[in-house]
Amino acid sequence: MSFSISINGISHDVDVDADTPLLWVLRDVLGMTGTKFGCGMALCGACTVHMDGSAIRSCITTIDSIGDAKITVFEELAAPRHQWCGLRGGIGKFRNQLGGIAGRCGRSGFIAVGRIQDFLR
Repeated sequence: MSFSISINGISHDVDVDADTPLLWVLRDVLGMTGTKFGCGMALCGACTVHMDGSAIRSCITTIDSIGDAKITVFEELAAPRHQWCGLRGGIGKFRNQLGGIAGRCGRSGFIAVGRIQDFLR
């Protein structure tokens, strides 16, 4: 099926099965790899994105459940227009700005993406 979704303010048309998790649409279809696969059960937060301003787990959110919602993914938060642009420089660079939240995520960066998204809710 064909779906039109808004990601970071840009409309994307994708042709996937209705039950495809948003995570795989982002990563495999659109090539947006900032959102990570972690546990696949919505427990770890690595797949966190924002849907209309609320943090959701994209590994369990199917593409057909999004409708007209606006999705914001990690790549948008790292864009230079945000005061967060330290994200491009690595997790350690802005650890103090987030009150240590990134420091509790380990060094891999997988869980850090979800923790930063949760922090912004």
